Amino acid sequence: MSRQLGVRRSTLSVERFRFQSSQRPRLLSLFRIVLRQRRISLRAWGNVLGTRSSKRSAGLKLCPTKAVTLGHNEATLNAIAKTAALSPDSGEIFASLGFGYINLNRVLQAIPPLQRAAKLLPQDYLVQSQLGYCLLITGQTDAAIGYLKKGASLNSKYGPVWEHLGVAYKKQGRNRDAVSALETATRLMPSSHVAWKHLAEAYQATGRTADAQRAAARAQQLGGAVAKASKKKA
Repeated sequence: MSRQLGVRRSTLSVERFRFQSSQRPRLLSLFRIVLRQRRISLRAWGNVLGTRSSKRSAGLKLCPTKAVTLGHNEATLNAIAKTAALSPDSGEIFASLGFGYINLNRVLQAIPPLQRAAKLLPQDYLVQSQLGYCLLITGQTDAAIGYLKKGASLNSKYGPVWEHLGVAYKKQGRNRDAVSALETATRLMPSSHVAWKHLAEAYQATGRTADAQRAAARAQQLGGAVAKASKKKA
């Protein structure tokens, strides 16, 4: 069980950085909404936007609104939650709150605001995809597949949603569907060792041993490169 949780946390850590760059278009919109909320003090937002930021968010000083969207600390999340209470029809705010919880590995707490955001932003592929991902890793596979499929239909070039859909299909024993989804994922994200690892497992489950071995070798090669790069940075 502990090993399984470790894998989930590792996968979440990888995924956390995947969707961050996709959030940039919503930053300006979010900040404008926040500035309209007069009940949140400028001092509180000054703290959130970096005046008293932690080391973890120190690198975001050149783009303070990114810290708001990504929710790197409790102060940020509290400020976004207050804004959400004042803007119950703003899908952008609820999406930002959900993404903030994901960044703090609080996936269960991310689900309610993302469900709200999914209703308010039915055409937002990132919201649909991330809600599906959260449901998937919390064991709600059937519900996850619905959101993941919708996310994939809204943006068929977003690799992570295909990876998560493949994992969901594997959990349901739909191994051929898993292979199809994970092949798409590795085509879109050829450098993702996680996607290749899942594809190797799906190939193995369908009896495609040679393909499984090739995919596993690719996953190991890419994983080694990632570990080596991490050591250099350390």
